[in-house]
Order: sequence, then C-alpha cells, then structure tokens
Amino acid sequence: MYTNDAAGLTPGKEFVCKMTENMQADVLPSRQAGFVRCCLKFSGKCDEDGQTVTLGQKNALYCAAAHLAANNMGEEIKAELYQGGDKMDELTYSVYEYLNAIRINNDMAKATLLYGLAAEDYFNGTDNSAEINEIGGELQYGYAAFDAANLLNYAN
Repeated sequence: MYTNDAAGLTPGKEFVCKMTENMQADVLPSRQAGFVRCCLKFSGKCDEDGQTVTLGQKNALYCAAAHLAANNMGEEIKAELYQGGDKMDELTYSVYEYLNAIRINNDMAKATLLYGLAAEDYFNGTDNSAEINEIGGELQYGYAAFDAANLLNYAN
C-alpha cells in the first residue's frame, strides 16, 4: 500500500470544503478485481473514522478517500487494508506529510499547507506562525511575511 508521492503518481487531491487524503493500494491486478473484495478501514480524525470503505478502481489502481477538516491535516490517519476478512497491510499518513513531501516547486501544496496551518491556529489554538512565514517565503509569486495573529484578525 502506498500514497501518491511514494509511487511517483500525479497527485490527485480534491478540495471541496474538506481536505481529502487519497490513499491508493496496489493490491491486485485489474483482471482479478471481480474475484476478491478489498476494503480499507480508516481510523483517526476523519469522517470515516472506524468505518470500512470499499476500494474503487481508478486508473488500474484501487483507492479510497478519507475526508478531514483543514485544521486536522496534521493528524495521522491510519488505513488498514483488508482482503476478504484478512488484514493485509497498514499505512499511517497525514495530509501535512504528503504536502510537505511534494511542496518543492509546488505553490498549490505550499498554499494548502498555509491554509491548514492557519486553520489549525484558529480552531485548535496552536501557534504555527514560524512555519507559516517559512512556507510563505517559498511561494514563487512573493509573499509578505505575517504572523498567524494578523491572519486571524483578517478572518474576523
């Protein structure tokens, strides 16, 4: 089981009101998909916590998505892969880890990290201002350094 960056795949992120962490499992060749049923059980701060999700096929791979709020993108989500009733593999990963891994020359990943860090500051009461300024300084089209408090003042 692997995440998008470890397999060298094009990142397939969805941003519809929630951050989505796609985890893809290379469990069986496509020709066998009809014979064996595979699923993922998610745990962590996601909407699917404790639920079993059936894998869907996408580009000859099997995938499922765990949906989490932006202020929880640093939280690790555990995905356990089951084939039939047998646990085959397990992966623990976070949106933050994924975005950090692909952020070099990727302003969308950097901007998403900034969004998640600011949301974490606002909703969870953390202080990510140093990291916000570091990542913001890497943006290709410029970025005026600010601290999290100024961002929160703007939001209010």
